[in-house]
Amino acid sequence: MRYTIQVSIVILSIIIISPGLASAGTAGNAGWGVGSILASCVYSPIKLVYATLGGVTGGLAYLFTGFDSDAANVIWAPSLGGTYVITPEMLKGNEPIQFVGRREYYRQEGEGPGVSEGVYHGR
Repeated sequence: MRYTIQVSIVILSIIIISPGLASAGTAGNAGWGVGSILASCVYSPIKLVYATLGGVTGGLAYLFTGFDSDAANVIWAPSLGGTYVITPEMLKGNEPIQFVGRREYYRQEGEGPGVSEGVYHGR
């Protein structure tokens, strides 16, 4: 527990200090790089657990729906898609961080049996 608190303090300190270093040229880029590495050390394991649980759940949905890949994709797309590693551009706010995958991978409107309007298409 103590180690977790210490690591969290270091990560937050670097993230707070990193924008100030950005004007320092190479040192600023190094600050953003270190910040992204430390942020990824916290973010990536959480994302991997989420993706693993989504992968298993989607597999069970695939199995229990009689091998309906559309049913599994509704679970797989958001859980397996998205961002796995935080980059400096994401910390700067130039790129989005997507914990949940984009909805555009879902079944398109009107495709397949049982598609209700507004549920599966990419809106």
